[in-house]
Amino acid sequence: SSWKGKVTVTVTNERGQAVSGASVSVEVKYRQNSTWKTAGTRLTGTTDASGQVVLTSATYGSSTSKLRFQVKSVTKSAMTWQTNTSTVEVSRP
Repeated sequence: SSWKGKVTVTVTNERGQAVSGASVSVEVKYRQNSTWKTAGTRLTGTTDASGQVVLTSATYGSSTSKLRFQVKSVTKSAMTWQTNTSTVEVSRP
């Protein structure tokens, strides 16, 4: 059966306040046949008034057991992103 992964990214400033209108790019890796592979297309979106954007992966089949999401860039005029390389992993339901 096919499935998708969904991730919510929240962008805040140094004071912890929501940043709206920030462009977010997320890399997706998928686990297939005991190997991690990188999806050809990154997920992109823009944060809303609450500083959040929800991104949904492409559809994967039963041979894909897990997905990993990693934020690769956050851009907003007059602001600098403090890089955070943490990943979020989800497993096939």
